Amino acid sequence: MRILFPLALALLSPPTALAQSSAQLNEHQRYSACMERIATEAVEAYEDALAWKYDGGGWPAEHCQARALIAVGDPHTGASLLESIASLERPGLLMQERLDMWLEAGTTWLEIEDFEAAERSFAVALALVELSPHAMLGHAKAYLGLEQFPAAETAASNLIEIYPDNASARAVRAEARLNLGTLDQAMEDILVAIEQQPDVVEHYVLRGRISEAVRRSDAD
Repeated sequence: MRILFPLALALLSPPTALAQSSAQLNEHQRYSACMERIATEAVEAYEDALAWKYDGGGWPAEHCQARALIAVGDPHTGASLLESIASLERPGLLMQERLDMWLEAGTTWLEIEDFEAAERSFAVALALVELSPHAMLGHAKAYLGLEQFPAAETAASNLIEIYPDNASARAVRAEARLNLGTLDQAMEDILVAIEQQPDVVEHYVLRGRISEAVRRSDAD
């Protein structure tokens, strides 16, 4: 998993350091086991996380609890819990881990089409790490879902400027430009996206929609 527990042992005596190291290793193993269990036994993983939380498991237990909640069909509570964990600086919780949780929350909001919540989550993620490609893409998708097409185009363009090989950003910008009526630019974007990701069916569907919009425009 992504979470690594820092072992700040330099100032400890050897026996204390050994005990601390062993305890942290056990916590990391428990965290990994809890997360892995979600894939096959989400309810049991949730119960494990809850018990661990009340046993002083801290944010790792809460993180597993949040992910399990999403897996068992309660994405609103799970995403909200992810935001709650990531919003505070906690012992052992690194900036990258906070960013990952905001991204997980934003992705969950996107999946259940709560685009306002998604936009907020990705905005916070960008405040933590300004050039995170995942946060930039999520932000663009959230704007697209909100039908804020100029903002979606701008957000996708900012990502493409830094990461020109990001085919998903090209597709988002193509969708935004289709809705803005700039069809030639939309077609250019989706053709690049197809070249970069030829196995993504959604790109071809979007190309068909753009072609149909061009046909109707030429007929008028």
